[in-house]
Amino acid sequence: MRVRFTVLALLAGMALGFPGFARAAATPSAAAANAASLYDQAKSLFRQGSYKRAIALLDELLLEDPHSAKGLVLRGDARDNLGDPQGALIDYNAAIALNPEFEYAYATRCATYGDLGRLKDAIGDCSKALSLDPKDTWALRTRSVAYLLSQRYARALTDIDAALALDDTDASGYIDRCRIYRGMDRLNLALGDCNRAVALDPKSAAASFYRGVVEIRERNWNGASSDFESSLALDATETGAHYWLAYAYHRLGRQHRALGEIAAYVRGVPDDGDGYLLRAKILMRLGRAASAKRDAARALQRYKIADDQSGMARATEFLNEAEKQ
Repeated sequence: MRVRFTVLALLAGMALGFPGFARAAATPSAAAANAASLYDQAKSLFRQGSYKRAIALLDELLLEDPHSAKGLVLRGDARDNLGDPQGALIDYNAAIALNPEFEYAYATRCATYGDLGRLKDAIGDCSKALSLDPKDTWALRTRSVAYLLSQRYARALTDIDAALALDDTDASGYIDRCRIYRGMDRLNLALGDCNRAVALDPKSAAASFYRGVVEIRERNWNGASSDFESSLALDATETGAHYWLAYAYHRLGRQHRALGEIAAYVRGVPDDGDGYLLRAKILMRLGRAASAKRDAARALQRYKIADDQSGMARATEFLNEAEKQ
């Protein structure tokens, strides 16, 4: 009777239009609609690359609904794209605490761990994502790259083969397999995959870059120089392409062009001994022995700081040979 009486009382309240009842009944649905609207707006801004504006809306959303796991993950992605991976990890961790079965949260945290060089954590998260969705090609590719960087080439190859079996139209997958085959010294297969990547996406700076790296290994200096020129034309921020283009020009005897490229590399990566040592070799070919020795000494200093024994040996050998001339 008590339950029935309560129900009847509520129905009476609805019929009489009591304002307090109407407000209480409408508020939850209105809040949910507002939260959904904020999320959709933030997602649209995110896709446009307006990450700061997306974060502002997601902050508002999370004030209204602190338990929105997808709001936290989207804010994490925006933070990561703005160069704040630690802030992104805080959001991903919070989202996973709210929903331990949120597959994409693990996949995107995997990618962030990979970018930070935390390869073991990356592999663990991508493995969790794939246990929830075995057909997530992005998680397969991301775990493959983590295995590649860990030099676990067989596992990397298994993952990338599985990803390409699910989607053979994505140039990124062929780029990744090209890199894996290069690590395994299977250069013909590497070149074939990089060629496929370039054909699928001619505007991919990464496809040209990694094909150039394979061509360097094959001593195809003309092909390499052409690919690194293309990579820089497509993405002027690809600093590594300056190094390899300088190397290819150097091997082709185009020392003045090589000097310009290695100067650009050293400006971008001033702590890398390899840049100074290559510039020393180019300067020596140009007859500028004193400048070459100075750069070789700089290279040796940086190798010592990094405890790079191989680098120290190469720089010392260069300096010894330079003294004889």
